[in-house]
Amino acid sequence: MSGTTLLTILGAAIDNDLKEAIATAQSVDAHLCVVAMGVAPSPPIGEVGAAAALTSVWLETRAAEEQALTARAEQLEGLLAADSVKGDVSDAYVEPGIIADEVGRRGRCADAIFIGPSLRKDPVLGSSVLEAALFETGVPVVVAPAGSPPDLGCERIVVAWNSSFESARALHAAIGLLPKVRHIHIAMVDPKASETDGGEEPGADIAAYLARKGYDVSVDRLAGMGLAPEAVLTRHASDVAAGMLVMGAYSHSRLRQRIFGGVTRSMLESPPLQLLLAH
Repeated sequence: MSGTTLLTILGAAIDNDLKEAIATAQSVDAHLCVVAMGVAPSPPIGEVGAAAALTSVWLETRAAEEQALTARAEQLEGLLAADSVKGDVSDAYVEPGIIADEVGRRGRCADAIFIGPSLRKDPVLGSSVLEAALFETGVPVVVAPAGSPPDLGCERIVVAWNSSFESARALHAAIGLLPKVRHIHIAMVDPKASETDGGEEPGADIAAYLARKGYDVSVDRLAGMGLAPEAVLTRHASDVAAGMLVMGAYSHSRLRQRIFGGVTRSMLESPPLQLLLAH
């Protein structure tokens, strides 16, 4: 897709994440924006004399880390050039409290954010970057199992649909980002007819909308059988050989703990297949 911009954030472990980000960008000939991110140590607190000595060490540490981050960014530029990838590299040395602001500012200028497996496991940056990408940018987040770079050129997707704002955002993000999609499965786990939600025939309205756009659409009403919805959807995506599972993420702040716990957190940390999430 011409003009697509993909953003990726890299922590200390860069090799595998960069390779996967490059492969993801190349799958749709996207421009890849790479940000090498480091987290600055908190300033020292203590008695006046001790604080002065600590401040000197703290300043030296910051200067050394900033210099190392600049060198890392230069290394990344060389790797992009070696792979003939359209893209750019920048660095961001940030305080812990402004990680979300930095990711949000940069993410709003991209079409999607790829979060690599090494970053997801980073104890300092991982959860902060992932949460900011989902809740502070307004663009979709793409994750995939380690060693399996997302293919944004996939032709078949499964959309987890519950007629919510979040599932609609995820669907519209997917059809805007994935240029070769032709087959869309609207998947619902134990749907219930409702005048205010999915209508008397859940999934029919969104399927008609997509069909008018020329997509081959199927409405898949799945029995949960007591399993977690995410597990049912994952199995269904495998059964229909979908290239990606598209899901909405709740955006209300009091639900964040729920979103980043349980099955959803497991899926994000160890995705069973390619995922696209949006709020």
